[in-house]
Amino acid sequence: VLPRLILFFWAAFKSYYLKNRFPLPRDLIFKNTLNIALASHTNIGKTSLLRTLVKRDVGMVSNRAHVTRKSSGYFMLNEPDARLKIWDTPGFSHVDDLMKYVLDGQLDGYLKKYIKKDPLNVEALTALKNESDLILFLVPALLEKAPVASIKKELAILKTLEKPILCTVNQLDREDIQKNEASLNGWRDFFQRQGIPSDDVIPLDAHYRTMEEEALFLDKIVRLIQGESRDLAEKIRRHYRERQEVQFKKLGQIVAQSLISLCLAHAPIDEAGEEHAVKEFKKQSDRLICDASGDIISTVGLDHDI
Repeated sequence: VLPRLILFFWAAFKSYYLKNRFPLPRDLIFKNTLNIALASHTNIGKTSLLRTLVKRDVGMVSNRAHVTRKSSGYFMLNEPDARLKIWDTPGFSHVDDLMKYVLDGQLDGYLKKYIKKDPLNVEALTALKNESDLILFLVPALLEKAPVASIKKELAILKTLEKPILCTVNQLDREDIQKNEASLNGWRDFFQRQGIPSDDVIPLDAHYRTMEEEALFLDKIVRLIQGESRDLAEKIRRHYRERQEVQFKKLGQIVAQSLISLCLAHAPIDEAGEEHAVKEFKKQSDRLICDASGDIISTVGLDHDI
């Protein structure tokens, strides 16, 4: 009974800390954890990207503004000595008043004064300020349709937090390679004019996840994180690479075994006739392909919710 009570009070205490964010040594709450916080203009796809990265149906997703109203974090990697936690935050909007306070060096004053008047911007900035080691700033692929003026202000506000910023382009058109490259180059030019190196602008799409892009994402994290957290970032990348190698090997085995099974599949032609045999063969093939698909989904970790 005592261990359960201890766990209960610890969970309650941690929840209260995250809600109220009173001063407390971060190592006590976030031991061996690197925290990456998502930020963007509202309705750009932060929660969708979060789901892709953590491989769970977390948060709420809808094609409208301000769906996410509270910050929340989920593990992308969870090893005893190295954890990578991704934080979802409310999207920014109408930041003109906030920008004035930031230019006057009064960000903390805004967070206290506007907690009721502007709760979503306050919630987002508080989480980005207190819970993040690095900020992942999302923009949509189509620069010409993006709220560029707002994005400039939001980026300027984020830069005052003095956290590393990695910019990611979401909602890419993977079927049109030239359009995709044009989108990336357009955003790289844009961010370079805002003081963000073009190397710190990468593709990371919520709906076209690739292991190569995730590996690039982790490489950028290691390069941008400085100080004591650098060793932790290296550990996280090492764990991820080891996990990826195991996945690649297992995926290769699944595909190879499936091809062998498909080659060996057969249905004899008996008194039921050739048409019946073809139907039976198709059933066998469909079942083998379905089983292999299930094994692949399980191997890459997409077979469960939170």
